[in-house]
Amino acid sequence: MIVLAAADIHGNWETYRWLVEVVDTHHPDLVVLAGDLLGAPESYSTVEADQTEHAERVVQLLSPISVPVLYVMGNDDWIALPPRPGWHSLHLQRREFGEFQFVGYQNTPRFMGGPNERTEQEIEEELSQIEGLLDGQTILVTHGPAFGVLDGGHGSTRLWQIFSSGHPSEPISTAIAIKTSEGLAVTSTWRLDTKGGLC
Repeated sequence: MIVLAAADIHGNWETYRWLVEVVDTHHPDLVVLAGDLLGAPESYSTVEADQTEHAERVVQLLSPISVPVLYVMGNDDWIALPPRPGWHSLHLQRREFGEFQFVGYQNTPRFMGGPNERTEQEIEEELSQIEGLLDGQTILVTHGPAFGVLDGGHGSTRLWQIFSSGHPSEPISTAIAIKTSEGLAVTSTWRLDTKGGLC
């Protein structure tokens, strides 16, 4: 399976156009968007009003993509993406594709005051809802990183525990946790073998 993963695009229209080109060139089986997909206010009276337009534009720009799109929103996203056939929010849910299961979590530790930010206790409570969905064929998609990984201490301690030790009975295959304090978009194409390893 080929998975194209991207995050922290922040409404950069050129990056969305580029993603369509990458899909056309590399033919992934699946696209995963891991949060902070929408831009900051430009001309509207509220973040929500501006991001509503951004969300519609994201869907329009990515409409040529014919493979499934899985996503979680990020701490800078104040609204969700509008429904679109073949697109699935992963937040607190599990979706199966081939031999792999994708589980998502979009909330991050408190940082900027956005609606997808939680206290560490709230994160731990919410993550307990998905722990039963994690197994050796699970790819965990999060926006926020594990504590001390990529983000200089802004990550979740509970996510670190899940990433470092895996599920109590069986470790997860891999994790897509793409968030940097610098706000850089990190895009990767990974091949997953049938045993859950990266090729």
